[in-house]
Amino acid sequence: MRNTLPVALIVMGFIVGCGDGDESLSRKAGKGIGDGISDFVSGAAESVDEKLAVELSSSDEMAELGFEATTSKLVVEGVEKVVSVYLISSKEFSGVLTAKAFNKEGQEIGRSRVEVQFGPDDAKYVNFKFPGEMDRASVEKYEIGVGK
Repeated sequence: MRNTLPVALIVMGFIVGCGDGDESLSRKAGKGIGDGISDFVSGAAESVDEKLAVELSSSDEMAELGFEATTSKLVVEGVEKVVSVYLISSKEFSGVLTAKAFNKEGQEIGRSRVEVQFGPDDAKYVNFKFPGEMDRASVEKYEIGVGK
């Protein structure tokens, strides 16, 4: 299967160009190839987003304080592992939030604390930084709560 891309492009151009209309063969081929590349890039981006998503739960106390988490992703910054969580707060809050990482046995294997300040009806991403020593592959879920 040596260099099949040129052959695939020619065949794609031929197939796209077989229809009727005023559009030139080269324009149709270019549009077909462009659409295929666009679909590939879009699919790859969705796949990356799914792989970076993390399972997240929050404590009952977080709900009582008016917090709701809508999305969370793993972000790698150097050696640190960062879990970025989008939090919506219906109430004012100023204090410390804690994120804990748990393995499949339910054991805590990492912890991060972040000082935050939210106004009423506020929302923002909060980044919890975990040490590089924590094995990301061992993390089954993250839990967010109020720090003490």
